[in-house]
Amino acid sequence: MAEEGRIYLQKRSKTKPENPGLYDKTVGGHVSREEGWNMTVIRECAEELGFPASVLSNEEFEKAIKVTDLGVVGIFRKVDELYNFESVRIDKKGKRFIQPSLTAIYIGYYDGAIRFVDGESSGIEVFSLDDLKDGIKENPEKFTEDIKFMVKKYEKFLLPIN
Repeated sequence: MAEEGRIYLQKRSKTKPENPGLYDKTVGGHVSREEGWNMTVIRECAEELGFPASVLSNEEFEKAIKVTDLGVVGIFRKVDELYNFESVRIDKKGKRFIQPSLTAIYIGYYDGAIRFVDGESSGIEVFSLDDLKDGIKENPEKFTEDIKFMVKKYEKFLLPIN
């Protein structure tokens, strides 16, 4: 629940060629030539988890979290752009490699139903921030390197709605 500050992580399908079976960011995807960052967030939410989303400016986001029915639509805001992000990946044979990319980081709230649409994930796990940090510390092999990095760097954004 957004009011409780619960964090949803996607458990990647074991059939994925990279990071199979690991807990990862809730939604992720590639920006196509025809789309920008914001439209990619909206499309990926629909494609991966079957819910509608809206991306707002920081000012609009702060106002919207007070009036939006988060059981109907997810609301997001961009918190960072990384121009040399090095995503650490593990293939099915256990080989680690780095995939460099331009990356935008979004934080959002959503409390509605999730439908696994495209087979990218095998489930969603819900954590409190403390439980997530403890899980990463106790069982780091269950989490992607990306999510470890993101929790550490963006912890200040992983808050309940006041």
